[in-house]
Amino acid sequence: METKVFSAFGYAIIRNDVKALEDILDDTLRHNEYTANEDFLTVWLQTSGKATHINASGEIQVRMAGDSTLSKPLIPGKNRLTFDEATTTFCVSPSANPGRNPPVPPLEHFALATGISVVLKKGTKLFLADGTLRIGETNITGPRQIAVTSGDKSVSAITPCLGLLFV
Repeated sequence: METKVFSAFGYAIIRNDVKALEDILDDTLRHNEYTANEDFLTVWLQTSGKATHINASGEIQVRMAGDSTLSKPLIPGKNRLTFDEATTTFCVSPSANPGRNPPVPPLEHFALATGISVVLKKGTKLFLADGTLRIGETNITGPRQIAVTSGDKSVSAITPCLGLLFV
C-alpha cells in the first residue's frame, strides 16, 4: 500500500493506494480485519476500485468508487476486507490526528456527477478528494481543500467529484 498525507482544515487525510488482494497491516486494519463498533471513528471515502467487506456472521458488503462510511455505513462487528481490484481510499482517522479534539471532525459525504452544478454556501469547507470542479473561471482538481470565504459560490463538476464536507 502506498500512502500520501494531505492536510485539510487542520486535519490529516490519508490517501491509500492499495493493490488488488494486498494484505494490509496498519493502525486500522490488522491483516485486513477490523471491528466496526461505536468506538470505530475512522471515515473512509473510496474513489476507485472494488473492495468486499465480509462480516463474521457472513453478511457481505461490496464497496465501489463513490462509497464512503458516511453514505454507506460499515457492517457492525468483526469484518474481513478484500481488495478485489486496485483501490484508492481517503481516510480520516484518530491515529492520523493525535491530540485533535475531536479526533475525526463532523463530516458529510460530497458527490457531484459530471455537468451538475450546486451552490456552496459561504463558510463551506470541502476536501475535494477526486475530480475537477469549476468555480467561476477556475478549474480545481483534487485532492485539494476548498474554503468558501467570500460569499456563496456556484460550482460545476467537470468530471465526477468526490469529497468530504467539514460541518
